[in-house]
Amino acid sequence: MAQEISEIRRQLARVREELTRIEYRVAQVELELAKPSMEERADALEQELRSEYPDLRFDRDLLELVGTLPYNPVEKDKEILREAVFERFG
Repeated sequence: MAQEISEIRRQLARVREELTRIEYRVAQVELELAKPSMEERADALEQELRSEYPDLRFDRDLLELVGTLPYNPVEKDKEILREAVFERFG
């Protein structure tokens, strides 16, 4: 009987760990879904630039590539890379 209780407690601990991992993954997905897409960010940037410079033509590919990424100082490159790797594989 004591062995059965111990086994049940071990199973419960494993289930709780798995539940925690699933809850964390759900939170990550919710955050990703809440973020505007690259296309939406490029649209907003293009509208902002057009209001300031109505006579200029904008390269959409360039806006999507450069204009939608947050500024990161060069000194933070290693830190940002570490975080990205941890996020992907951690």
